[in-house]
Amino acid sequence: MTGSVAKIASSPASHRPRTAARREQIRERLLVAGGRLIAERGVSQVSVEDILAAADISRRTFYSYFGNKYELVAGLINPALAAGADMLEALVEQPAEALLPGVVDCYRRLWALHSDGLTVIAALDPAVMPYIESGHRKFGSALKAVLERAEHAGLLRNNDATCSFRIISRTAVPLLKIYADHPNGSALYRDAMLALLSETI
Repeated sequence: MTGSVAKIASSPASHRPRTAARREQIRERLLVAGGRLIAERGVSQVSVEDILAAADISRRTFYSYFGNKYELVAGLINPALAAGADMLEALVEQPAEALLPGVVDCYRRLWALHSDGLTVIAALDPAVMPYIESGHRKFGSALKAVLERAEHAGLLRNNDATCSFRIISRTAVPLLKIYADHPNGSALYRDAMLALLSETI
């Protein structure tokens, strides 16, 4: 009886959760190392070899997770885009006065959950677009829908959803980076973004 229990305990199936956890740790290590380098230098200036050195991972191991560096970048960006699209799609149903504060809060929450992905978006390379196109389109459509509702409600400072979309695209992430380590950064970020967007501020 004891022998059969020992065989079950050491069977390959019993190692799967540990193996899966180990694989996820390695993948996360690659994403963190690659994200840091790409945020600092830009996608075109970072090679797979740079990522291997930073993560202390072999070439063979890298390619068991990602086909190229663009897939790694997509691994950082796509979760942020998916989470953001979900938040914005839920927001569009809220009362009009909640729309613009909700957009700002969406970016703050995304920064808390996916700062690497948002930082890399700011350093985006056109070669990455095929790997994130679907998520990028969904996020953009959700944000435009919220801003169009805000425009129809007369809430936008510039009275133009397209102009507000451009403002957010160019300022939301850089401001998050500026305020990331400030003790009152969250409130300052919110005030700054609402001052850019809202008619009522």
